[in-house]
Amino acid sequence: MSVDSVRKSLGIGPDALPGLDKLDEAAARQLAEHLDEADRAHHKHIEASMQEALNHFPRLLRGPIKKIFGM
Repeated sequence: MSVDSVRKSLGIGPDALPGLDKLDEAAARQLAEHLDEADRAHHKHIEASMQEALNHFPRLLRGPIKKIFGM
């Protein structure tokens, strides 16, 4: 099941990266956890960057800009 979660995290099909099948369950689980952690850190970084970019706009425009970008 962990190899499937790694593939899902990477957004790849069962034919891509055939070496993943050689990982044992513990290694696959750890890789899936690291991928999830990296994804969360990436989203956190993007959100912080967007918030910082919003500071360059006048306060009255920040709400509509957030709405446009779905924040």
